[in-house]
Parts: sequence; structure tokens; C-alpha cells
Amino acid sequence: MKHNEFGRTTDETGMHRKRLPARRESGGRSAKREERTEPERAAEAVDSGTVGEAPAEEGDGAVSGKAGDKKGMEQSGPAAKTGAVTAARRRAGRFAVKGTAVLATASVLLALTACGGSTSSSKEPPQTEAEQKDKGGNDLTAIDKPVELAYYENSSGYTQEMFDKDVGSVVKKKFPNVTFKLYSREKGTMLSELIASGVKLDLISSSAGTIADLADTGLGGDVSDLIAKYKYDLSQLEPSAVEMLRKAGDGKLYGLPLKIPASAIFCNKDIFDKFGVPYPKDGMTWDELYDLAVKLTRTDGGVQYKGFLASFSHIASMNQLSQEFIDPKTGKAALSNDNWKKVFDNLIRFYRIPGNEFDKTTISTPSTPFYKDKTVAMFASVGGQSYSDLLLQLNWDVVGLPVYKEKPGVGSGPYPVFLNVATTSTHRDEAFKVLAYLTSKEVQQTYINNGIVPALKKSAYKNEFGTANPALKGKNVQAIIPDKFAEPITLTKYQNALSSALNAAFSDAASGVKDVASALREAEEKANKAIETAKSGSK
Repeated sequence: MKHNEFGRTTDETGMHRKRLPARRESGGRSAKREERTEPERAAEAVDSGTVGEAPAEEGDGAVSGKAGDKKGMEQSGPAAKTGAVTAARRRAGRFAVKGTAVLATASVLLALTACGGSTSSSKEPPQTEAEQKDKGGNDLTAIDKPVELAYYENSSGYTQEMFDKDVGSVVKKKFPNVTFKLYSREKGTMLSELIASGVKLDLISSSAGTIADLADTGLGGDVSDLIAKYKYDLSQLEPSAVEMLRKAGDGKLYGLPLKIPASAIFCNKDIFDKFGVPYPKDGMTWDELYDLAVKLTRTDGGVQYKGFLASFSHIASMNQLSQEFIDPKTGKAALSNDNWKKVFDNLIRFYRIPGNEFDKTTISTPSTPFYKDKTVAMFASVGGQSYSDLLLQLNWDVVGLPVYKEKPGVGSGPYPVFLNVATTSTHRDEAFKVLAYLTSKEVQQTYINNGIVPALKKSAYKNEFGTANPALKGKNVQAIIPDKFAEPITLTKYQNALSSALNAAFSDAASGVKDVASALREAEEKANKAIETAKSGSK
């Protein structure tokens, strides 16, 4: 099948509708915030380094827009089949007499067929609504009595209006008896403050950037028992995102993912056209991207154009090498090693290109030159959460994140936006039913249609992604979703300290203040001190 410059086949139109409102950081609605113009709000959103979303999610509480094989929990079907096989064999045995072995075998096959069995293994389809009701009466599709759920958005700037559109109105159609009380990450309603005031939260919406808060506050609830009780089909979800939540819970399953943003390369096609440089393609290596960046870093008409910038915090936390920030066995920082050196060296070489040098803007607000100044040709950041007005104003497109030669086909790690049933919940069953519904194909289809990376496996929607969003027509948005997510890293309650130390080390190394080895060694020492301080403070 023929491909164009951006890796799309010629019969892939990419029909899409304009962006869903970003599930931005929750709550705050001060007069000062409301007085800002739309362009100012949009600029602030992208300056965090997240395409189409405000938060940088580096552990500062700013979480990207809210609303990536290990096997998930199996349904009861296989066990039922095994029992049917045994019964069938017994029945066949009663009629097995000399000279009638063939008839006995036929009886077994008939019994298997009647019980839905097969002589070859096959994957069971996702449960229908009717199948979600088990013999014990556990109905995942109904909430009969009125209930108010306390919902916490673990980010700032997320309004009631945003919540009603993203969650409230969606849930209301399915469960009219459910109402919500919304809290958000603002002064006076931080998680620790709500705990102190006795508020019993039911649901906590968060992301990989603030998942550490669940462990730190003890609010992270395990939904494994609810999954078993309601026979929820985990196998429909992207396994790497589920695994990340399980790792973060140290074996407990910290809720379920709703969306799974991924890193990609966003491009300003006007700069490519200006200098006559071919557009990048899906499947490129980092070396090939580097060669493009060299060709695109030029001065023209007194304007310095840069070939490439990256949101380092996202590249690191979703790194393709699956390098941990912390050693899960020792509990100590794992920042000074060959893999982190490889990540640093790979990106820093771009900032050694004359004219593409590293400066304070590069680390603090890397998206500003790309969106506002329009002087950057390629920007590596998170995509697939929403599409900002500033992005849509560019002559843009997107390709998948380049690959390491030794990791062919491996994209970024998952960065899930997820929902957790809090340990304080007094309505765990109702909260889980809401959570299960938000991860259903019915709701996830809305994300898929609008180019928002859902929690489902890519195989369930790869040909539908973004087809209802006119703003994405002709765009290579499918490239945002890796064919294979990198194995997820372990996020602990010390993640903020670890990320802070690593980001500072990258800034020092990229700007030439320190060499890579020294910067990483000092970062590891700094992080370990912070971990020890946190441990001693909790005793």
C-alpha cells in the first residue's frame, strides 16, 4: 500500500471532528484565572510541554487533560468449559461399549459444541451488557438507589463545567441515580486537607504524573476484588497501562485507565517547506531524526529556526528503554546508569547543533517556540489527549516517536489518565460501576472518534481513530499510538523527588555546566537524600 511523507496510506483520510474539551486540571475558578484571554490560557496550556493539554505532570500536581503482554484477569468462561468437558466425558462413558468408541467420541464433541467449546483455542469476545450480570445477581450495569459520589480531580483549573461535560453528563445517561460532589487540587482542597477535614472521597481522577499522591496519602484503593466480583474483563484494556497501575500499587491495582497519551513528534510543515526538507516518516530512528534537525536549523531573514526541541520530563517518564527511576528491590534511586546516559546523550546531541543550542526556555517551557514563536520544526511531546487551538492554527502534522536501533518498533511508555476507587469510599460498588462504564467501548468510542487515545487495545479501534474530528482530517494522528508501548516503569511516592533530580541533571548536562556522568551521579545522590528524608519524616 502506498505511503506519503507522513507515513499514511493514500486511502487513510483521517476524518476527524474538532477537539474534545481537554480534561484540564481541576477546580480553580478564581477571578484572575477567568480574566485571562483564550490565547493566554491556550499558551499557558501548551507551555507545560503537553500537546493540547495544560499540565506538564512532573509531580507538581498539574495533570494532563482528564475525562498502555501481560494477561488480564480471565473471565469464568474457561472454567465453565472445563466442567462441561468433564461432564460430557462422563456421559459419553456411560454409553461407551465395545465397538461404540466412535459414538462416545461424538458425544463428547457434541457436548463441547453445546457448551460453546471448541476443539481449538479462541479468544473470547468482550462481555455484552447481559453477560455482565452473573448468577449471583451482581449487576455491573445498574445502580438502583440514589447515591452521591465524592469525585476528586487531582489537578488544578478543572471547572464544574468541564467535569459535567467530561464525566457528569456521560454518567447521568447511564446511571440517572448518581450525582457527584466535585473537589479539585486547589488551596484548601488538597488531598491531605480533605483527609484532615474528614471528607470521604469515592473516586480520584489522576495521571502518571500524580499517581504518587495515592500512595503518599494512603488513598490508593485496590479494585482487584471488585474486578473479580463483577467479572470485569481486563483483557480489553491496553495491558501496559494496567501493568503501570499495578506496579504503582505494589501489586494492588490502582483503578483503571481511561485514556493513554503517548509521546510523538509534532511538526511545523511550513518550516520544512521553507527550506525544502522532506517531511519525517513513521518508523524513523533517532539518528535519522537528528539528520533532519541539522538540515532544519537555519537562520533566515534574521530569524533563527530550530530543528528540534523536546519535553524532556515526558520523554524521561515514558522512556523507550523502560529504565526505572528507582530500584524496586532496594528502594534507592537508579539514575546513574548506562540507560539514562543513553537517553541523555541521545537528546543532548540535538542541543549541540549550532543554532539549536539549549537555553532556559528549552527546559522550562519547551512548547513556546513551537506554538507561539513558530520557529521550531519538530517538537517531541505528549499527544492524543486533545488538540489545542494553537496547534490547530499551525500547518502541522505528526509522526510516531523515533525508535532506538536496538529497540525496533518500540514506542514510548504509557502515561495513563486513570480513575481510582479511594480507600475512603463508602460506596465502592457504585464507584466501580461508574469506573467500569467509563472504560466501556460505548464511552471509549467517543474518545476514539475524536482522536483521543483510549484505554482499549489498539486492535479494537486502529481504523476508527479520529474519524469524526474534521480538525484532524488528513492528519497522521494514528501515529501517536505506538504499535507497541514500552514496558511501563514503576512510579512510587518518591517520584516527584526523582523526577526533579533527573530534570535538573538534564538541564546541567544539556547546557554544558556538567558532563553527563557527573550530572547523573549527583542527581542520584540528591534523590537518595530526598528519599531518606521522606522516609524518616514518615516514621
